[in-house]
Amino acid sequence: MSSEEREQKLIEYEKRINNLTQEEWEPLLKYIPLIKETNYFGEMVYDISDAEVKQFPFSKPSELVSNFVDDYYKFQFGVPFDWVKWVEQFREMEEKLDFDTLDLVSKTKYIFALIRQDRFVDNLLLSCFQDGLILEILESIKKDVDKKYK
Repeated sequence: MSSEEREQKLIEYEKRINNLTQEEWEPLLKYIPLIKETNYFGEMVYDISDAEVKQFPFSKPSELVSNFVDDYYKFQFGVPFDWVKWVEQFREMEEKLDFDTLDLVSKTKYIFALIRQDRFVDNLLLSCFQDGLILEILESIKKDVDKKYK
């Protein structure tokens, strides 16, 4: 994909996100109460005793986390962008990042970056659920959506 095509897709993505109705946000926002109601998001699997071949430890997400990722992709919140470069700007301020200061597009891109990073940094996404980061971002998105449609 050329840089012009990527830029065009990003413009289309931003328009789509900014024009979503309150109902269209529901596939994502429905996870807020579900996340609040659970304290199990998955686990690290260190050994499979009946396996003939030893494996490296891997994360095994709960059904909630797996469904969240599936819904994120189904709803097409993911967009082709240089997420590694993009997320670098947040690395230094990550400890004190206030998601309420970001726009909806940046919040959805941030979640997508976490989902993508989990492919290379095993257990990252589970940690983000366990530490409350995903919930914090979703609640910030909900504030924006509620404010937009009041």
